[in-house]
Amino acid sequence: MNNVIYFEDIVSIALLYIYGQSNAIVLPYNKAVDYFQTVKSNLASRGVIADYQTTNNKSEYYFVGNDELGNSYCIINAKSDLSKLLSTGRISGDIMIASQENNALEILGLEFKDGRIVRKDYSLKREL
Repeated sequence: MNNVIYFEDIVSIALLYIYGQSNAIVLPYNKAVDYFQTVKSNLASRGVIADYQTTNNKSEYYFVGNDELGNSYCIINAKSDLSKLLSTGRISGDIMIASQENNALEILGLEFKDGRIVRKDYSLKREL
């Protein structure tokens, strides 16, 4: 049986996480794709099969836009309520666990620490 999860669901979760930690409303599309693939891999490694979709379409929570250089971004729809996504039964526990694993959160610049999702501390590293 195939492990089917939906890109729209996972991107909505990613946007919720980054907004909650940094008030950012934009996620580069390539990071959204990487995050989706990592969550999908996390589910597969746990033997979880998810085959449903919780969002009817991505515009419910976000839209894809481009900058003047042609880079694509997933942008939170200001009229949406992303917190509805976490309502009881909307997202399975397995997907939430897979989306909170550090290999997935790292793509978003986040980490799971002391039972919470927090921004990764880069203060000890200096990237030029």
